Amino acid sequence: MKKLLLTLVTLVTATAASAQIVLWDGEDATITDRNANAGWWDRGNPTLVDNPEKDGINTSNKCLKFTMTGDDFGKKHVALPFRDWIKPDLNGNRRLSFMIKKEVNDNVLVELSDPTNGGEYWQKVAAWYGGGGKWQKVVLDFSTNDGLNDFPGVFAITAQTGSVTSNQDVYIDNIVIEPVPMVGTTPLKDITDGSLTGNITLRGSYMNGDCQNANGDWFEVKYNDFATLEDKLGDNAVTSVDMRGTILKDAYNSTRGKNPNCIVYADAFFTKNNENVVVNGTTTTLILDDAHPFNAPTGFTATSVELKRGVKDGINTFCLPFAVTPSEVSATKIATFKGGVTFTTAESVAANTPFITVGATEVAKDPGFTFSNKTIVATPASLGTTFQGTYKPLSDTSGNYGINKDGKFQGGSSDTKCNAFRAYLTTIPSTARSIDIDGETTGISNVSLENPVKEIYNLNGVRVDKIGQKGIYIINGKKVIVK
Repeated sequence: MKKLLLTLVTLVTATAASAQIVLWDGEDATITDRNANAGWWDRGNPTLVDNPEKDGINTSNKCLKFTMTGDDFGKKHVALPFRDWIKPDLNGNRRLSFMIKKEVNDNVLVELSDPTNGGEYWQKVAAWYGGGGKWQKVVLDFSTNDGLNDFPGVFAITAQTGSVTSNQDVYIDNIVIEPVPMVGTTPLKDITDGSLTGNITLRGSYMNGDCQNANGDWFEVKYNDFATLEDKLGDNAVTSVDMRGTILKDAYNSTRGKNPNCIVYADAFFTKNNENVVVNGTTTTLILDDAHPFNAPTGFTATSVELKRGVKDGINTFCLPFAVTPSEVSATKIATFKGGVTFTTAESVAANTPFITVGATEVAKDPGFTFSNKTIVATPASLGTTFQGTYKPLSDTSGNYGINKDGKFQGGSSDTKCNAFRAYLTTIPSTARSIDIDGETTGISNVSLENPVKEIYNLNGVRVDKIGQKGIYIINGKKVIVK
């Protein structure tokens, strides 16, 4: 049996589809001068009272209290009559919410009507209250209620659709129209699937849940803005999502299916899937995979970092968004670029700095590397010059030189690839044949440079057999400075 306790509230005109619209709030003094009951009709003994539970999700000082005294409709009815002089515009918003606190778990039903146009419709949606005497935010999605337009005049709350067996106090507060989910200034629903790239910012409300369309026979309505967002993401294309300031319900990180390295900035941790979620500058677990791109527009700290990439015995290239020491990357030495093919050893390497490892011990991609308590530094515009790091996989390495499977620098091509969190040389002196580390090449002859020189031209366009003096040459179609 569906029995009704009605609270009538008129909707306030929206200024923008992305703004939350407050319909009634116990803190709002603008309606208190209507009468002694804060503007509510005298049904169910409505009273503006102190919030009885400010330590929960509703921290307001004031809220509405009314009493259900039985199943009779007249004993369960309260109303706030604003419909005659306010002309609301939902601006396409179809999700409403409010705070409710009561003792009995039961369905809560909301009806929107159009009384200013002769009562043309009553659109009904129900959702479950399971708070057990605690404040709960109830969300109702009207997206499947085809008869609803943007200009309803009455908002009616049914606090309990089942029987009322004894007097029950009900508390209501913060009745709002939730904004539509946005990406930047574009509604999420208007974005083409698979089109989002780079660093994106979310606005409005992002929610996940279910309710019931109750116009006739009830049927389930599921809404999941996070799943919809995932559909809009390009494969390996979005590297960060800033959802700070958005209104969330049952949020989770839905980005990692498209890019496991994607960073999500949020105001609070989610109930699940918190990998790569940054709150107040911290994440518990950062997971990075070298087969996918990475970019952190804002720095943060990570309690644990899991890097899914392998290394070979001997020489490997690296570029990481946090500082490391040799032992952390399975090496006896690490060295940064000095010039030409010369490198200088260091006790540690700063974040976003390309480097090589010396004397590394082989590590498979699974399990890869684990780091503790790392400071991730915001990704700069450039990761080096002649020796460049990369935070995205490269499918074409033509004109560059990277470490091959044999531990040698080798010229790239359109058929060779370079995964993320590695580095490469953009040019190599044609006379170079081995890597110089602190002036020593002993013990690293196995990394002789593979630099197939086919054609050498001087700046006059004349082909020469070899480089005879210092200057600028065109080697294999690339400008090279020989010092």
